[in-house]
Amino acid sequence: METILMQHKIKEQVISCHTSQERPFVKVGYEVVFTLPDLIKHLPELALPEHTLTLARLSNFLAKGLEFQVIEDAPKFQKMYQDKIKLEQTTYAQGARVSDYGVFDVSEIKSPNIHDEHLIYYVFNRVNHLPYKVICKVLTQHNEMSYSLLPYQRK
Repeated sequence: METILMQHKIKEQVISCHTSQERPFVKVGYEVVFTLPDLIKHLPELALPEHTLTLARLSNFLAKGLEFQVIEDAPKFQKMYQDKIKLEQTTYAQGARVSDYGVFDVSEIKSPNIHDEHLIYYVFNRVNHLPYKVICKVLTQHNEMSYSLLPYQRK
């Protein structure tokens, strides 16, 4: 059984994100795609600067499904994260808290961009809200990608 989670449209081509019991995949029209290089091969327009956010969303989805969410508005996320940390440090809350993992330096977070053939974007884990930097090569035949926790904030 598969579930359609989101759709994007580039030019006249519909791109839809799906999950199945095995792994996430994307359909470009009727073609099923499992990797970012294959996605760009089917739709090269995705590598253009005007589609960077869509490319980040699709790249993240293919790699991690729904585990992480792309940070689309950096200032809004930074403020939300810092407000949450401040609240946790001044009040008692039961259960898991973001600050239990340490305080991360979210100042480097910015909008998705392509630099030297690398797509660079930021995500947060949907469960614990930990922020990560994602780097992946976009113009390669290999699915080279890394998720790295942001550095801790200096005191």
